[in-house]
Amino acid sequence: MKHSSITTTATFIALYVTLGVGDDTFMSHFEYGQMLYEKPRGVACAACHGKYGEGGTIARYKDENGKAYALKAPAIATLDFTRFYRPFTPQGHSRKDIMPVYHLTRQEVRAIYDYLRDVRAQTKRRDDE
Repeated sequence: MKHSSITTTATFIALYVTLGVGDDTFMSHFEYGQMLYEKPRGVACAACHGKYGEGGTIARYKDENGKAYALKAPAIATLDFTRFYRPFTPQGHSRKDIMPVYHLTRQEVRAIYDYLRDVRAQTKRRDDE
């Protein structure tokens, strides 16, 4: 029985190293955050919050009197992580919120947050040049 356990562990470690899991050879933290931001669980954060988290218009509509309104998603690229993470928690999300509930792990939310911070820093560097 002990031999089987050692073989299973060795096989797992070999696959782990071979497939590049746990390092940046398979997908970097930046790429993972980008992938999640652009299409997590089939719905893109970017569709509402903008390509770089700058905020965006979700929909425009008029009331029965013809007055125009815009439903907007907030800018999220400049939030600190605590505020950024809040909508993903039961305490930070209510049924009145427009944003759907995403069942993302804290690590996934952190990857999205880090991606937006990296993109913002890259954009700022380009603008300063």
